[in-house]
Amino acid sequence: MKTARTLFLISRTHGLKAHLLRTQDYNRLLGTRDLQGLADYLSAKDYSSELRYISTLEITAVDLERVFYEKLSTRWYSLLGVSSGRTRELLEAHNERLEVENLKKVIRAVHRKEAAGTELFTTVPRRYQNVNLRALSAAKSMSEVAGLLRETLYQNFVQWLGEYDTYDNPIILEAQLDKTYYTDYWNKAQKNPDCNKIRDLIGTEIDVRNLHLILSAKHMKLDSRLVQRMTIPLGHKLQRSVVSRLGSANLQGIPLIALWPSYSALTHQAVELINEDRLVEMETLLRRYFNSYIERIALRNPNSLSYVFSYLSLCLKEARNLTTLAIGKEMKITQESLRGLLI
Repeated sequence: MKTARTLFLISRTHGLKAHLLRTQDYNRLLGTRDLQGLADYLSAKDYSSELRYISTLEITAVDLERVFYEKLSTRWYSLLGVSSGRTRELLEAHNERLEVENLKKVIRAVHRKEAAGTELFTTVPRRYQNVNLRALSAAKSMSEVAGLLRETLYQNFVQWLGEYDTYDNPIILEAQLDKTYYTDYWNKAQKNPDCNKIRDLIGTEIDVRNLHLILSAKHMKLDSRLVQRMTIPLGHKLQRSVVSRLGSANLQGIPLIALWPSYSALTHQAVELINEDRLVEMETLLRRYFNSYIERIALRNPNSLSYVFSYLSLCLKEARNLTTLAIGKEMKITQESLRGLLI
């Protein structure tokens, strides 16, 4: 039986979900002429307080991206104040992905031999920080990054430096961060009283994340044995043995192995896009699949904790879509082409 605190959390989430953008909002945003028009429209929505600090004379896509992800952070961490016990612990584990994304920004900057400016990091409240991002932003080598992560949740990072040096590809290190994050998130979900429904949601996300990693790595022609080791070591609809076979298969063979009905059709489309070097569209395809799934979860389980975690994913979807719109407006991408990139 759900506690009064859990029932309040679910009820609160229903109210918060009403603040998310709807299809008609995206249609209006697509029709705006430039970044200023985008900002003006969002100022009348849930972004007014964040956008008032942006200079309208020098507005850039980077400025807006920072606003969108700051709003995401606020939305995610605000739910911790109305949660407790195992549920709060699981929400904290979920929110750690903001720190993971910050670490990926560090990795990419170090790989490019650039400084990782702290202004690009999404805010994580101090009490929830597991790493010293300020120190990491000054790192000049991957070994220095590994040293700073030695006493943290991501201490296994150092074990992948050899593969990174061999292939000179940051996706190898990013995959290690994802493995650590999702394993911790999954393990904490097992302790939650509502674990069955939440586990299905998290498991589907892990399946899609593994598919994206495998497809991307195949396109990059990374060694099959390495790809197998890079995947998240958890099985859901794609059992661990199937994930291993996907890692060792060639690109064209992947749809013949991912035989869960919806995954088979999904991977067929994804491989076609990769063959045409349309990697952005491939990623968008996978994200659309997962977001369609979580929207169904929300509709079917309005009084479950899975509704709360579906809402968190929809918040992330909104941040990603708005960032895509901002970049598209700055690059003057046509409205129809931009529409095709939205999740």
